Amino acid sequence: MQERKNERDSNPESDAIHKVNLEEKHPFILNLFYCFFLPFICRVKPITNDDIYQIGKKDRCDYTSDKTLEGWGPKYAQYLINKAKFDKYKLENP
Repeated sequence: MQERKNERDSNPESDAIHKVNLEEKHPFILNLFYCFFLPFICRVKPITNDDIYQIGKKDRCDYTSDKTLEGWGPKYAQYLINKAKFDKYKLENP
């Protein structure tokens, strides 16, 4: 009796965990829906002219880039002038 128990403990197949079959877990009608109806909904179709539309003026990247340059462009130019003055002053007064 003790020998059989030791054999059973050393057998790796007895320690295996069996997973539940998910197809059997769900109702049959859901499996039918998944196999036959869902592929028609989730199909990959080519892009047509109906899928393409014009974007708004404020959504274009050139518009946002121009607005950004209007905002920080003059400030950066003034910064460069001030930095040049500071560097010149720093060289004259060590």
